Amino acid sequence: MIRHRAQTQNLTDMIYNVELNFPATHSNRKIHAISITRSISLIPDSRFLTMSFLPTQNYSLFALPVYYVLSLYPHAYALNLIKAATNGQWDNANPRSTAWDETMKRIVPKETYTCFQRAEAAHKNGMENFPLFATALVLGTVVELPSQRMNAFAGAYLVVRALYTAAYINTKRGKISFVRTALWGLGMGLCMSIIVMAANKVRFSD
Repeated sequence: MIRHRAQTQNLTDMIYNVELNFPATHSNRKIHAISITRSISLIPDSRFLTMSFLPTQNYSLFALPVYYVLSLYPHAYALNLIKAATNGQWDNANPRSTAWDETMKRIVPKETYTCFQRAEAAHKNGMENFPLFATALVLGTVVELPSQRMNAFAGAYLVVRALYTAAYINTKRGKISFVRTALWGLGMGLCMSIIVMAANKVRFSD
């Protein structure tokens, strides 16, 4: 807050100094001061550039249970799809059996079944990527990367995974599916960046 006030005071002093360099008429000074003030207002706040608007405490590990629930959602969605199409039928004793899969193909509309498959695939992908996300969070926390960076990473990754899940379930055409692939790559890149930062901090800690 003190730094922000100092920056504000510096800008005020700059405006005053610039005014003195313009013609001495009151109207000219006023016009130029307004113009400069408007220009400065377009400069991004330094707090945004440094992520100082984020909490200073590390809340990133709370993203682990949130991510797990987010990964379970597609499975629950897929289950409800099949139950709605079969009047409540579901082989809970052996839901992954080939026999039950063949039964679903036979009695469930094709569009519903393919949506079920996409939702289940999104669920499996979420579980497959859980270790990578957890590794990045734990390593970043252990080596004490900046809390604001970790909070930003956790939040961004959850948003990316939510978009990825929605894209996986709803994408029906091959060309559009590359959006989903791009989201997956973005999420992986976020995790890898934190892991590399943690590794570099350990490397240069001696």
